[in-house]
Amino acid sequence: MPKEEDLTLPGWVKLDIIKLQGSWGGVGLKPQKHKVVKSIPGIEVEKRKDSKLKHVIINEKRMKKSIQYLVPQVPHGFENRDQYERTIRMPIGKEWNTQNVYLEKIAPRIQKKLGHAIQPIKFVSSGKKTTGRRNL
Repeated sequence: MPKEEDLTLPGWVKLDIIKLQGSWGGVGLKPQKHKVVKSIPGIEVEKRKDSKLKHVIINEKRMKKSIQYLVPQVPHGFENRDQYERTIRMPIGKEWNTQNVYLEKIAPRIQKKLGHAIQPIKFVSSGKKTTGRRNL
């Protein structure tokens, strides 16, 4: 919905409304020939998503900061988008789950017994040649 914004400074006497001679603006001032108003274009009311919803305002602007958190494709292990979003929406904390479910969710995927040696990960070359010096 287009709207108009008045750009006059607050506190300045609008001489077209108040016609006082000798006010604090000075004697002999003439009313402005044109108003300082900026017209802001907007979406028509009928085209808005929230036009039929009472007490709801839907922000239709694209948020650039949230793009970095979007996943380009469904991660491995999920069959469709709904399944992935359902797991993300389910909270993990103690406040929303029972003690058993909470412990299952935070349990490590691989468990080793105490004292068992874990072999380090082997380095596999990616095929790129390095100069041997790091750019600091």
